Amino acid sequence: MCYLLSQQGVWETLLAALEVLIRVEHQQQQFNITQLLNARVVHHFLLTCQVLQEHREGQLTSMPREVCRSFVKIIAEVLGSPPDLELLSVIFNFLLAVHPPTNTYVCHNPANFYFSLHIDGKIFHEKVRSIMYLRHSSSGGQSFPSPGFMVISPSAFTASPPEGTSSSNIVPQRMAAQMVRSRSLPAFPTYSPLMQAQKLAGSLVFSVDKLQNIADASPEKRNPLGSPYTLKKSKEEAFISSCESAKTVCEMEAFLAAQASANGVSRGSLRFPMARIDHKDLGTEHRSDDDSPGDESYPRRPDNLKGLASFQRSHSTIASLGLAFPSQNGSAVASRWPSLVDRNADDWENFTFSPAYEANYNRATSTHSAIEDCLIPICCGFYELLSGVLLVLPDAMLEDVMDRIIQADILLVLVNHPSPAIQQGVIKLLQAYINRASKEQKDKFLKNRGFSLLANQLYLHRGTQELLECFIEMFFGRPFGLDEEFDLDEMKHMELFQKWSVIPILGLIETSLYDNILLHNSLLLLLQVLNSCSKVADMLLDNGLLYVLCNTVAALNGLEKNIPLNEFRLLACDIQQLFIAVTIHACSSSGSQYFRVIEDLIVLLGYLHNSKNKRTQNMALALQLKVLQAALEFIRSTANHDSESPLDAVQSPSAYHHSVPQKRRSIAGSIPVKGSVTPHLPRRHFGSYGQLPMPFFSPLNQDSPQLSPGCTTCVVPPRAGPRKFPLAQTESLLMKMRSVASDELHSMMQRRMSQEHPSQASEAELAQRLQRLIILAVNRIIYQELNSDIIDILRTPENTSQSKTSVSQTETSEEDVHYEQPSVSNPFQKEMFTYLLDGFKISIGSSKTGTSKQQWTKILGSSKETLRVQLGRLLAHILSPTHTVQERKQILEIVHEPAHQDILRDCLSPSPQHGAKLVLYLSELIHNHQDELNEEEMDTAELLMNALKLCGHKCIPPSAPSKPELIKIIKEEQKKYDSEESVSKVAWQKTVSNNQQSLFQRLDLKSKDISKIAADITQAVSLSQGLERKKVIQHIRGMYKVDLSASRHWQELIQQLTHDRAVWYDPIYYPTSWQLDPTEGPNRERRRLQRCYLTIPNKYLLRDRQKSEGVLKPPLSYLFEDKTHSSFSSTVKDKAASESIRVNRRCISVAPSRETAGELLLGKCGMYFVEDNASDTVESSSLQGELEPASFSWTYEEIKEIHRRWWQLRDNAVEIFLTNGRTLLLAFDNTKVRDDVYQSILTNNLPSLLEYGNITALTNLWYTGQITNFEYLTHLNKHAGRSFNDLMQYPVFPFILSDYVSETLDLNDPSIYRNLSKPIAVQYKEKEDRYVDTYKYLEEEYRKGAREDDPMPPVQPYHYGSHYSNSGTVLHFLVRMPPFTKMFLAYQDQSFDIPDRTFHSTNTTWRLSSFESMTDVKELIPEFFYLPEFLVNREGFDFGVRQNGERVNHVNLPPWARNDPRLFILIHRQALESDHVSQNICHWIDLVFGYKQKGKASVQAINVFHPATYFGMDVSAVEDPVQRRALETMIKTYGQTPRQLFHTAHASRPGAKLNIEGELPAAVGLLVQFAFRETREPIKEITYPSPLSWIKGLKWGEYVGSPSAPVPVVCFSQPHGERFGSLQALPTRAICGLSQNFCLLMTYSKEQGVRSMNNTDIQWSAILSWGYADNILRLKSKQSEPPINFIQSSQQHQVTSCAWVPDSCQLFTGSKCGVITAYTNRFTSGTPSEIEMESQMHLYGHTEEITSLCVCKPYSVMISVSRDGTCIVWDLNRLCYVQSLAGHKSPVTAVSASETSGDIATVCDSAGGGSDLRLWTVNGDLVGHVHCREIICSVAFSNQPEGVSINVIAGGLENGIVRLWSTWDLKPVREITFPKSNKPIISLTFSCDGHHLYTANSDGTVIAWCRKDQQRVKQPMFYSFLSSYAAG
Repeated sequence: MCYLLSQQGVWETLLAALEVLIRVEHQQQQFNITQLLNARVVHHFLLTCQVLQEHREGQLTSMPREVCRSFVKIIAEVLGSPPDLELLSVIFNFLLAVHPPTNTYVCHNPANFYFSLHIDGKIFHEKVRSIMYLRHSSSGGQSFPSPGFMVISPSAFTASPPEGTSSSNIVPQRMAAQMVRSRSLPAFPTYSPLMQAQKLAGSLVFSVDKLQNIADASPEKRNPLGSPYTLKKSKEEAFISSCESAKTVCEMEAFLAAQASANGVSRGSLRFPMARIDHKDLGTEHRSDDDSPGDESYPRRPDNLKGLASFQRSHSTIASLGLAFPSQNGSAVASRWPSLVDRNADDWENFTFSPAYEANYNRATSTHSAIEDCLIPICCGFYELLSGVLLVLPDAMLEDVMDRIIQADILLVLVNHPSPAIQQGVIKLLQAYINRASKEQKDKFLKNRGFSLLANQLYLHRGTQELLECFIEMFFGRPFGLDEEFDLDEMKHMELFQKWSVIPILGLIETSLYDNILLHNSLLLLLQVLNSCSKVADMLLDNGLLYVLCNTVAALNGLEKNIPLNEFRLLACDIQQLFIAVTIHACSSSGSQYFRVIEDLIVLLGYLHNSKNKRTQNMALALQLKVLQAALEFIRSTANHDSESPLDAVQSPSAYHHSVPQKRRSIAGSIPVKGSVTPHLPRRHFGSYGQLPMPFFSPLNQDSPQLSPGCTTCVVPPRAGPRKFPLAQTESLLMKMRSVASDELHSMMQRRMSQEHPSQASEAELAQRLQRLIILAVNRIIYQELNSDIIDILRTPENTSQSKTSVSQTETSEEDVHYEQPSVSNPFQKEMFTYLLDGFKISIGSSKTGTSKQQWTKILGSSKETLRVQLGRLLAHILSPTHTVQERKQILEIVHEPAHQDILRDCLSPSPQHGAKLVLYLSELIHNHQDELNEEEMDTAELLMNALKLCGHKCIPPSAPSKPELIKIIKEEQKKYDSEESVSKVAWQKTVSNNQQSLFQRLDLKSKDISKIAADITQAVSLSQGLERKKVIQHIRGMYKVDLSASRHWQELIQQLTHDRAVWYDPIYYPTSWQLDPTEGPNRERRRLQRCYLTIPNKYLLRDRQKSEGVLKPPLSYLFEDKTHSSFSSTVKDKAASESIRVNRRCISVAPSRETAGELLLGKCGMYFVEDNASDTVESSSLQGELEPASFSWTYEEIKEIHRRWWQLRDNAVEIFLTNGRTLLLAFDNTKVRDDVYQSILTNNLPSLLEYGNITALTNLWYTGQITNFEYLTHLNKHAGRSFNDLMQYPVFPFILSDYVSETLDLNDPSIYRNLSKPIAVQYKEKEDRYVDTYKYLEEEYRKGAREDDPMPPVQPYHYGSHYSNSGTVLHFLVRMPPFTKMFLAYQDQSFDIPDRTFHSTNTTWRLSSFESMTDVKELIPEFFYLPEFLVNREGFDFGVRQNGERVNHVNLPPWARNDPRLFILIHRQALESDHVSQNICHWIDLVFGYKQKGKASVQAINVFHPATYFGMDVSAVEDPVQRRALETMIKTYGQTPRQLFHTAHASRPGAKLNIEGELPAAVGLLVQFAFRETREPIKEITYPSPLSWIKGLKWGEYVGSPSAPVPVVCFSQPHGERFGSLQALPTRAICGLSQNFCLLMTYSKEQGVRSMNNTDIQWSAILSWGYADNILRLKSKQSEPPINFIQSSQQHQVTSCAWVPDSCQLFTGSKCGVITAYTNRFTSGTPSEIEMESQMHLYGHTEEITSLCVCKPYSVMISVSRDGTCIVWDLNRLCYVQSLAGHKSPVTAVSASETSGDIATVCDSAGGGSDLRLWTVNGDLVGHVHCREIICSVAFSNQPEGVSINVIAGGLENGIVRLWSTWDLKPVREITFPKSNKPIISLTFSCDGHHLYTANSDGTVIAWCRKDQQRVKQPMFYSFLSSYAAG
């Protein structure tokens, strides 16, 4: 990864230095190599490459060529000779590891096999599209250029432009800067050292002077990485026809490249980087020549380059898709870009490098260095290195290398690579492997169908000339150029394995279609191989040659007009020649399997005839006929063959009369071959061109370009006017090529007919074949529709010259060139007729036979019956009235035969039907077409009629009058014959189709066989690759973890050291705003705020509160600017990656401010939510004002509750509650997925999961007064699915009071309360009627049904169109409280509401909801009962000015709240718990959660809301998209009714007093059982003072010391003789006294879901002691055992105080120097006995000794106090600083926090003596302070539930008195004195149930107090742990 950090050139220099050190001349070469090996240099190099590949991040993917070259060179040197086997293995494994995983397979899907037929359908169309794409993108010069053309390699002068593409661009002067290029994807252009002199820009555009630097390189000079062919140096070969230098163009290129992307090639069309270009489909041609003036100076496109798109832009043409044009000296350049096609996956989208290679192509290449995918040159280098090593490997080492290191199976997989260069490298290595393989290894390779698999692999990509050459070399066993002579002797002595290597060429045929020369060469090669060696011919046929050719025919025709006519004719001709060659091979060989080849070929072509493409159909039929014709001719010629006489019959015009030459013509013949400047002319001389056979395909589409015989436009050099060349020059090439093929065929026939042919077919076989062929041919003539197109195709010069009735040769050629009106007669039918006639004549012995014709006569004699029947059928067919008169006249020729009478008699005699038919048809001809026959023809017809009469058929005399009856009879007879004919045609078609089926079955068996082998290899190799990649990924993960942990440490440091009490504090960057912390406290109360950056623009703030408008950055943010993985999401991802994931489901994490899509992962230890694109997002949530990062993780131990939830009225979500107070709402796709996940979570061990009672148990607890109204409503909201995470399902609370205007309040007065039995909107009778009327009207409308003019269907009736709780309501109330302010702005289109509508007064809100507004039916939110902060405009938002001139700022509170938000909340909470509400809240529950929510009861209660607010609205069932969208919007905005919890009326709670005798049950647990008390006389109740004089009916509560309770009395006193450090009350009701340096550690079995529902047990406990000289913290968990060493703290951090957080197992220690250390601990085994420290973290904020640490677990805060006078609040969940409690005049001496409200009490010494007591809220706001004349030594809060009590702060004074102050206003409430002692009370605590108060004084006496009336109640156990305990 050092590459990431290295600057340009560092690598090059480093590697160059290494090269110098190990060069051969270096004296210390060996020593240096040894050192490099010791340093594992090879491993490190390769690992670096793999890391780069896996990373794919920006510039990482690329390395300069120089570096790649050096890599390979150094490794080659270090490898040694003989090679180090371990290194060899490492290199080979590396090649496997970096192979694109998407390509790691051997093609095993039969549909993608090279021999599987696809002539239509998806695969076919994709294939054709890809060929078209390649034809356009890779070469313009591929259409056969005139002899002056030269085709050069892609690698000549490329530096791989990232976006792909074309051949030489023509850049007109006006446009150099506006280059637009299409993008094919570049493969690896072969590396050339000559190029290093000029690292050219990523473009093929050169300036003239640059060309000078490209030295001439001949093909022979092979350099290490391939074979470049470079242009001949010449000044005139300028590539830019403008004076612009290449630089301008390159810059533009870079700009365009930046916009281009590797995947830019979409199906069949190219998208161009610049949007303004009007691009159409590739297939269409963009004509710009005609419509732009001034175009004449640019080269016109020649016709033979048809179909290449060019673009018109600002009056100029850019031939951007690869035009080839000759330069002044007459030679031309056409560079082809290699591009890749990967057809392995289902879709065309795979038309790209696999992802590992992709990123690189999306970026522009710098102008200075040619950078491309670094892996390709490196891999190519390694393949070449391995090939070399293998070839020279000592025999002794072969066994260790072959199949142990280098395995053939793996090589087969590696061939499947998008880069042609790598394919070539792998094949070269395979060749080396085969060269050194033993016989067993070769046999195994053949047995595994190695060559077929190889062909399948190649078929996935495009064919290239280099690949073709590789296989030719393998075949011949030596390098063999396409222009070499072909030696037959060589073929004879070739070993079998070599012959097999011709098979892979079959995989290249069809995919070479994009390059006509290549395809032509390949076909010609196959033709020569077929000719030369029948064994190889058999192999080719067995391995699907015919199937490949059929696919190629289909694809060739599929190209439609995308291929110039000449090329089309040539390739079609090549394929036809091959078919004919196969036919001759099959006909001449003995054995039934051979003839089956012809039958298969006919069946295949018949199948091809079913294609949807018209051209394919026509050609298929033409080829069937050609094949049959060739076979028939061959049998005749063979049988007639006389060794002395030349082969007149089959001599094609271009064949010459000479003996078979031993040397074959070179494959390439006259084709321009890469690297050659002038094309090779054929070795033989031609006569005149007129002698040459013309191409036999005429244009099949009338609109294809007409080539005039005179001339055709040709490509011209730039700046030259249009020039014409005579046709001869463009056509000649075609002719020469054809001649080579014809020669080939001719010599083949000669060889097959000569006696030397080894397995020549016997006479009997020939006779049998002749009969079969005749039947096949006649069937095709009779049953197939022959249209004129086919007739055109068939009219080839060969045919016409062979048939006896041919017109003169030259005439035909002319006709062929001019394409004049074709003659109607069907030549094949004509020839067949002649053939049958001649044959039949001979067979009946009517013509004289010479001795030489002996064999032919015999064959015909034995075939007489077939000839006879078929001739009869043919006669009837020819004369059939369905044909034109012109064709029917053909039959009259039979009369010219001397023995026509005998012939007719014989062929009509046994089956009179033919005779009758002939008579009928002839009569029809004579009677209906008299005017079309001339006299001579009429005579002949009559002669024929007479002949038929003589044969005994009843005739109608020609001279008879053409009576209508006669015509009628003829017509009826004709109908009869026609229907018979159609029946027999259907039968024939069925036979054909059956034949096809059986052929396909054979094909399937072959496919299955290969498929199985391929699948096995794929599986094995994928496994190996997986193991290799796993190593790398583990290495990367290791690096990543190091990176991540460093980044995490930095973030922790920043968090610790940038706050206002730390060293790096910077007030500019430190956040000063506060937002609501989502952590939930007791009863789900969210009271805490956390720091945040306010990201709200200044325009929303009051002027004096506006901040400077800079971009806010967190402190030291520059440390993370370039790190994507510093984000929290990456940390989560990383955690998840390192454990085994059992369940992985898509879901949405729902939070109030956002819905985040991602994945939920369930692992072994915990759960993870990873947001989508987690690694791409730099965590900026703190900046964005987001509460939490979107990704998070949690352990199973942290899960406290898990509930099924609804989301958007669908039952598809789950809500998870964690022990730290966080909650997560996750929504899944559907209920099933949710249920699966829910069950999966529950199957884990969840130690903290609460045992939740059912609702009945909950109601019982409430009914008996064990939980408060607030708690009960909170739990009901939770059960009904209300969640703080979803604003649409926010918990809902009732309006309680109706009096917001009085100065005083009496909570016992029912008139101040709202009517809880009625919905909020109908608090007043007069409003009821209006809602009832609304309901009735809607009910009526609903009954009527849908109206035509209304698109929405009628909805069910309702009373209220809005809802009492929805996101609008919640945001309305919380608008002053970030982050809701931002959500409000988003909700309101970035503006606050109208000032008068903004929440500004509690009274206004009440009036609107209850009376004034018909649409406002809001209830309250829980915050009204615990969060004063939301009523205050803390941040200074500018809400505007109301109409009355009053500015909206803080919320206006009722007068009785005395303008104090905290007081308002406290009184409001007491109102909620008042007796009146307790007795009536059941009615409100009925409306919201109970039986009045739905059904008839809801109608009667006027409580029906819009139907879109109820569960069960199935959005998916709505078909109309408009309606569905409307419904979705309603669900998201109207509000959602809670889940119904009760179906009958809810019970009412009785009055506050219950009479229960006897002792209270211990099981009641945590709550003071205020409901279970003995009755007191009512008179006493009035004796205590009210906490607030203007509010009556407030409850003090039932704790010991409460003003409303009886006086406290001492119930327990115990001296201990040693001073206690602290007293601690436990949830188990016990009290612990701890010595000064002791801390009690414990874990409890469960936290309670509902207070009082179950007991808490201690699971584990121990005493931690400190203060030892050795600074060790010791732990004692068993009384009988001595303490053990737990944590060694450093000398700097001498521990002075400790605190323990039970359920999170956190330990905090305060030290002498002021540093707090947080230790996270865990239990080592399942049984909690052993505990160990897991991690530690320092918290910095104090500068002197920490004197006290106080933990408030319910609100997750800790308060620390130091001698330096500071008092700091810390967040336990995030382990970070929250704020300092400032304003103490001296160090704080005592501190305590309330478990119920989170309030904090601090004490410090007062200047004038005594103490100051301060009370703060959990958010650090000072509530008030009070001076006490005595010194307060200790403080503690009472802990009764809020609302039913007013808690007190108990202070232990220095004089032994305990004084109680009210937490509402710090008024002293009571003093508790103990006459016997006046020692300072150094510690005190209330028991957990509040019934007892324990105090410890300075001399070690512990005293407990209880209420006078509760002396009988069982008192808590007291445990003392004195200093002696730790010693023992």
